[in-house]
Amino acid sequence: MTQRNEKVITPKVSIGMPVYNGEKFIREALDSLLAQTFTDFEIIISDNASTDDTPIICSEYAERDSRIRYVRQAENIGIMKNFQFVLDEAIGEYFMWAAHDDLWGEKFIEENLIFLNEHDDYITSISATIDYKGLTSKEVGVLIIDDDTSEGRVNRIYKNQYGNAKFYSLFKRNLIADVNVSNFSYIAGDWSIMLIYAKRGKFNALNGDIGFIKRAGIGSSLVRYFDKFRTNNIEYFFPFYYYSIFVIKETKSFKKRTNIILYLLLLNLYIATVYCLAHFKWPYRIAFFRRKFGYPG
Repeated sequence: MTQRNEKVITPKVSIGMPVYNGEKFIREALDSLLAQTFTDFEIIISDNASTDDTPIICSEYAERDSRIRYVRQAENIGIMKNFQFVLDEAIGEYFMWAAHDDLWGEKFIEENLIFLNEHDDYITSISATIDYKGLTSKEVGVLIIDDDTSEGRVNRIYKNQYGNAKFYSLFKRNLIADVNVSNFSYIAGDWSIMLIYAKRGKFNALNGDIGFIKRAGIGSSLVRYFDKFRTNNIEYFFPFYYYSIFVIKETKSFKKRTNIILYLLLLNLYIATVYCLAHFKWPYRIAFFRRKFGYPG
């Protein structure tokens, strides 16, 4: 089922909101987006066959504002296919994914759009960010990656792999549209996607007032996140198995590949340990693990 305004006018910005059972927060998220000072945008909501009141809420908003297009999938197509669906449907020059439980400052689109218009070498920009536990921009993976070489930018991401709120930045759509995100439906698949993007341009992170609040979502629980995306038993022992394979294939230098393999082995061991502590709720699950990765057990 699709609801859209019959008169199609190409907007400057497309906002893709994949959602499943989002009745608790989606009103606040939509109100936050509709309150933007920059108004030339469309919102594409793809409802992944929700079983709660999400369809009622989304239909209500689509009827009220012609910039909103509501699509209800006949069956659940999976998380990353739903993310890909809204990207495929987008027609704006710029694009951003919007989680149904996040909040944005009223100048989020305006300020990031101004920056991207003025900087040809940047692929993406995001406002100062805070998450629902009070973690700051850097702690949730929002940072400036402005190295002049693609190799330098990729290395910066390797060194800051503990959060990925930058996935919800504003992007230049023509530079990301050919990357099929549904191919990355595994633990840390979003990291793989950002590594590809980093090869294509620089990442900006605005200073100033908080412009983006990353709320709970599936990533708020390490156990829930891993259980949702795990596709192979090997991921119990090597949680980032598929991500590791992707990185190794992308690393051409033998010396760098050796260093990357050692790093990934340690990373997998570390995260597997954190997962076990969280899953079994052992008393040794210290706060450091939770703060480092932003995942309460």
